[in-house]
Amino acid sequence: MQLAGAARYRLGAVDVDPSMLEAAWPGGRAAVQPRAMQVLTMLAEAEGSVVSRDQLVAGCWDGRAVSEDAINRVIHLLRALAETSGGRGFSIQTIAKVGYRLVPSESAKNGAAAPMMAAEPRLAVLAFDNLTGDPDLAYFTDGVSEEILHTVLKTTGLKVVGRSSSFALRGAEKSASRVAAQLGVTHLLDGSVRRAGDRLRITAELVECATQTSLWSDGFDRPLTDVFALQDEIAAAVAGALNVAFAPSRDVGPIDPIAYDLYLRARDTGADRFVPHATLLEQATARAPAFAQAWALLAYSRGLILRWGFGAGPFAAQRAGVLEAAERALALDPGSGLAFLALATTEPVCGGQEAHRALIAKALAAAPNEPLVLAHAAAIHDVAGFQRRALLYSARAYELDPRFAGFYHGSVIDAAGREEEARALFDRDLARWPDVFLLNTTAMRGACDTGDWERYDAIAALLPAAMLGNPIVTAVIALAKRLRNWSPEMAEAMLGELRREVRETGTAGLTPAGILGGRGLVDDAYAILESASFAHLFTPEGCLPLTELGLNVIFTPLYRAMRRDVRFVDLCARLGLADFWARSGEWPDFAEEVAPFYDLKAEVERVLASSASRDASERGFPARGGVPMPS
Repeated sequence: MQLAGAARYRLGAVDVDPSMLEAAWPGGRAAVQPRAMQVLTMLAEAEGSVVSRDQLVAGCWDGRAVSEDAINRVIHLLRALAETSGGRGFSIQTIAKVGYRLVPSESAKNGAAAPMMAAEPRLAVLAFDNLTGDPDLAYFTDGVSEEILHTVLKTTGLKVVGRSSSFALRGAEKSASRVAAQLGVTHLLDGSVRRAGDRLRITAELVECATQTSLWSDGFDRPLTDVFALQDEIAAAVAGALNVAFAPSRDVGPIDPIAYDLYLRARDTGADRFVPHATLLEQATARAPAFAQAWALLAYSRGLILRWGFGAGPFAAQRAGVLEAAERALALDPGSGLAFLALATTEPVCGGQEAHRALIAKALAAAPNEPLVLAHAAAIHDVAGFQRRALLYSARAYELDPRFAGFYHGSVIDAAGREEEARALFDRDLARWPDVFLLNTTAMRGACDTGDWERYDAIAALLPAAMLGNPIVTAVIALAKRLRNWSPEMAEAMLGELRREVRETGTAGLTPAGILGGRGLVDDAYAILESASFAHLFTPEGCLPLTELGLNVIFTPLYRAMRRDVRFVDLCARLGLADFWARSGEWPDFAEEVAPFYDLKAEVERVLASSASRDASERGFPARGGVPMPS
């Protein structure tokens, strides 16, 4: 089936563009893998009839011999897409021993092509101008602007560009034409904030970018205690001007001005700091115990501190602090997506996939268009080996806030085997935002891992001087110096360091093992990993070292040589992944990559069967069983 030039069609509320490999619906959009798009389009063209597996192979795989797993993986991708779109487009029925049937939602007409709607509104809320007369109050102006952004997002269901991208445009860059070109939006909301003591004056204007026409503008002069009601008023006005639904926020009543100020200060993390200020949030919640947003942000801040090992004191007490703040937030606001993300941080790194996914699903239901939630949804699939599914979420996060999500979206694209596309994305975003250190370091690290030193030097040359002292940047530069001068002596030194780590800590870093394996030392790397334990990662207090950003490293190009060795299956079992795949019946994307070397499903079954009689804690993974993975 040829996708180039294929006509666009609609399935329920989902608009499908085969030639652009894209599906869109009110409040969301996703990239679709080419084979999955072929299958979706073939099922749609069948207009409700059953399509056999043989027909799918003939039409979408050109009649080549493919395994049932290959077809199952595509069907899983499409079901994930249906789930991501909120079930408003279609579902896919399996007809036992026959094939599949696509069932559109009731608003579709048998899957037939339907006229496209006018482009849905896409809004950028810009950083309102600071008219306080005090540059030190910029945190307050930006904080109020961000709260308006979140209120519009939550109460209208509009697609709203994230803060990191829209707040990067200031001064002369706030013209409607520039905002539309930079962020791909149809409308912008801009204004100003003036604060005098406990009084607040806000002016706001909604502009249609194409015609540069003001659709609505107003001024508000209120006590700071009424700030939440004011945010709702602005959101309602935006909804009315764009003719979209509006659902008022929970009535939280007046807010203590000092508590609100502390909350905004806590949110002012800056470009390179990603942990909100927990101490300020503790002060805010002490002054305003009914302040749900402050409790949720406190829970999330504590969760990040807990998971990255930044905190002081007993782990159990820190974890209890996360749970307490999250539970307080949810008692006040059951739809707090941030509180669900905080709860997810308390799950073990390994062995907690089902519980972790269930919490992320709740966060998505509460905040389906929040880039931070979408990034977490991508991450939970990425660390389990489902890079294509992770792409559905990271692509949505990137669409809504490319400055924030670019570094991670590029990494997921790279891990999905689309290296050229990932490099192009990094190049484009580095040109736009050279000051985002995670974007710089991720691109540098990718070039370092692949030994592309010309590219590495080009990226490093763009680093702002202020970043050179950042510990993450320092670590990448130090690693690059070692790898670009690789020699047998260097290899032996790294092997010695990894062996010493096992002797002194009982465990081993996954990243250095991958570096060694990628440079021809697969046997040595596995010998070290096999002598290490990962049992601590199955306990709530088990943390990865700061040099290990996530288990997803084993699914990146760095581990390509390691994955092609059947011992990789044993490593996955020791990390709890093999058991998870077997219980869920879903198999990771790399199964296709390693098919010429071994049968992943058969090897997982073999490893799990052989380990069943061994002590689970000694092997580093729990006994089989447990709750099935949420669909």
